[in-house]
Amino acid sequence: MPSMWRLPPSSSARGDRRLPLAVWSAVRTMGKKAYGRLPHLSARSGWAVYTLACFLLFLRLTFPSDLLLQRVVAALTAESAVRVRYTTGDLTWWGGCAFSEVTVENLLPGIPLLQASQLTLTPSFGGLLRGHFSPLMVHAHLYGGTARGAVRKEREGFAVQLALDGLALEHWPLPHPWGQGRIAGRLTADGELQGNLLTPHTLHGWLRATLTDGLLRTGIIAGMPVPTLQSIRAHLQAAITDGRAEITELVLEADGIEAILQGAIVLRTPLERSGLDLRLTTKVTGSPPPALTALLSLLPGSPHSPQERRAVISGPLAAPVVR
Repeated sequence: MPSMWRLPPSSSARGDRRLPLAVWSAVRTMGKKAYGRLPHLSARSGWAVYTLACFLLFLRLTFPSDLLLQRVVAALTAESAVRVRYTTGDLTWWGGCAFSEVTVENLLPGIPLLQASQLTLTPSFGGLLRGHFSPLMVHAHLYGGTARGAVRKEREGFAVQLALDGLALEHWPLPHPWGQGRIAGRLTADGELQGNLLTPHTLHGWLRATLTDGLLRTGIIAGMPVPTLQSIRAHLQAAITDGRAEITELVLEADGIEAILQGAIVLRTPLERSGLDLRLTTKVTGSPPPALTALLSLLPGSPHSPQERRAVISGPLAAPVVR
């Protein structure tokens, strides 16, 4: 009977075995070099570091975060006209407060509430050392977009810096006559505001806003029927001084028309009582639908151009008068 014998392993098999060994050897060598550069702790120092790490871990796991978050929210809203409700809340590793399903109810009539799926508040470490949260960093996911900014406590109210990105207006609970999903579009804005909302004459700041992919559904505004507008684009620039909002530029383009609005809004509480002093100029730039053409024909004509219509808008914000 012929004797049994094995063939020697091929060179490729030997290479396959040597490759993991070589990698492991290189990793061990690098680990030893890195360990040699680290400062060596004594047994007492090592136990102290271990004890501190365990203390921080168990403190994080057993800390009464719910009670602390309730006190944080109460402290932030004590001097404001808002009430905050949320479903769950937790502390972040970076010293912030994270909330989910947040509802901000404004106690001032005429200002809609806000709803955010996620809200993160990060107080200033320097402010905490002085016994307050200011400045407070804010980041929120709401209405299909994001909002970020900073809130700083001042002698007369607050100073707010805010930037909005891609908010869906159709989900925003706007007041009548703009609400009930009649306005749609994506809003991007940034601005600053200082003062107290309860006393509008203290308000100062500025605002820039852009609306894209806009839509206005048919309805009645200021006693006049408004046809459906498609593909609305708008850009706004405004400055607020002593509670008076000066609109330096508001350009709206939709369905073959261009509208330019300039003037001022005197802010009052409640917001729908704010006074309007605006000038409207419309121009035909394309082929608007018949319903929109008929509506523009109701406005006074311009002596300089047959394609332009001009009007003055006055009265309160809730019931503007166009003449």
